[in-house]
Amino acid sequence: MNHAIQHYQRQLDDLQRVAGADNEGSLRDAFQTLLKTLGHEQQLILVNEYEIKTAAG
Repeated sequence: MNHAIQHYQRQLDDLQRVAGADNEGSLRDAFQTLLKTLGHEQQLILVNEYEIKTAAG
């Protein structure tokens, strides 16, 4: 698990250094990769975006 977090931190550092990325949109892919990796180790599946129906629509 520690390896996955270290890889995530390197990805964030690279994104910041190369593109000045520091917002959710630019960091989303790195975070999803982290969640997928950690989830796979626990036999879980990441659903990136799950639509929820509400009474308001």
